[in-house]
Amino acid sequence: MSAPDFPAWSALALARVEQALTDWVPAAAPARLGDAMRYAVLDGGKRLRPLLVLASAEAVQGNGSAALRAACAVELIHAYSLVHDDMPCMDNDVLRRGKPTVHVQYGEAQALLAGDALQALAFELLTPEGDAVPPAMQAALCGLLARAAGAAGMAGGQAIDLASVGRVLTEAELRAMHRLKTGALLQAAVRMGAACAAPALPVATRAALDDYGAAIGLAFQVVDDILDVTADSAQLGKTAGKDAAADKPTYVSLLGLAEAQALAARLHAQAHHALDASGLTHGGAAAQSGRPRGDARELIMSTSLLESIQNPADLRRLPRAQLKGLADELRECVLTNVARTGGHLSSNLGTVELTIALHYVFSTPHDRLVWDVGHQTYPHKILTGRRERMPTLRQLDGISGFPRRDESEYDTFGTAHSSTSISAALGMALAARHKGEDRKAVAIIGDGAHDGRHGLRGAQQRRRRA
Repeated sequence: MSAPDFPAWSALALARVEQALTDWVPAAAPARLGDAMRYAVLDGGKRLRPLLVLASAEAVQGNGSAALRAACAVELIHAYSLVHDDMPCMDNDVLRRGKPTVHVQYGEAQALLAGDALQALAFELLTPEGDAVPPAMQAALCGLLARAAGAAGMAGGQAIDLASVGRVLTEAELRAMHRLKTGALLQAAVRMGAACAAPALPVATRAALDDYGAAIGLAFQVVDDILDVTADSAQLGKTAGKDAAADKPTYVSLLGLAEAQALAARLHAQAHHALDASGLTHGGAAAQSGRPRGDARELIMSTSLLESIQNPADLRRLPRAQLKGLADELRECVLTNVARTGGHLSSNLGTVELTIALHYVFSTPHDRLVWDVGHQTYPHKILTGRRERMPTLRQLDGISGFPRRDESEYDTFGTAHSSTSISAALGMALAARHKGEDRKAVAIIGDGAHDGRHGLRGAQQRRRRA
């Protein structure tokens, strides 16, 4: 699977999970219990854990029926944990996934029962009748999920969390808590996908996937702590700032915001390294076993920010804390594509952060960006829906290396070394004012200004001679 294929794969996988959850979470449970269960699970959530299960299973060519059941089972355990976590006896939260929490909507007793029923349903899904999922695989999946959800995993981590309110933890203690509370279930998602393989994977491959799951599990919690202080409730879909208000230890309170962000970046790099070590990306275990290997990096690294952005509107929905990570991914995308096709490298690397800022602040394409040097617009093209076409740069009938109005509505002016961005943007601004439109026009002045300076100097000298 290549990078351009990932959004399509992800959309298809999410659709399968949503349909399966809709079918398998019963509406007919008595006394409105089914309504509470479905309210807790459906119509919300990132579904990261199910994606990790399906991605891992597909990377090792695992049993598809088992993988879908495992994906839904992990999500049910996660949903039940959120229902109980939000209750007054624990975090006492009123907002989850952008809507009232289950106990607010249905009452505390019904919320408690809904969580209990979702937990039981998870293991029911893993033990279907018939021969679609072999009994040994059913047992392995149940064992992995039970250990990740119980006292040695999520529930144990939550107990430590509750006991740590108002205490100052060391970084090692905080890491140990979060490896259980959040990381265990994310790591289990990767393990369960790998457990769908038949025959079983080599020990080294399983160990590398374990390392990947551990890194991405802890990274998820670090980023969650960062977002708790940098994003608002509308962006998060849950109450922002609640950890600080409850005096809970977090990576931000312990390390500070900048160091927490650096830790998240290091964990992300560790996850990539673990995938390389698995052998799946480069043939390795899957190829040696005779199974098609797929591209594990594209399948499993489902946390990529750049892959989630199809246009600047997607970019503007990101919390500011994630923009630095996006810049790193965007820079890597430019490097990868220019290495393949040739092109202007340094000038485009120099506009990565600027391009993100422009599209984040201004409402493009309604607001107009006018580049005076076209060879600084690769990041602009990538963020405006043309990432998939970047490998065609400098190819016949491929993507243009410069802005082209017939290529995208985000290219408002065709430029090369024209140094006319100020004049063009001024004309657009005056036209908008004349028409009564609330529209910004922004001139981006690059090294084309050097040409303009020479032209202006020449014109001045000519006037003097005259």
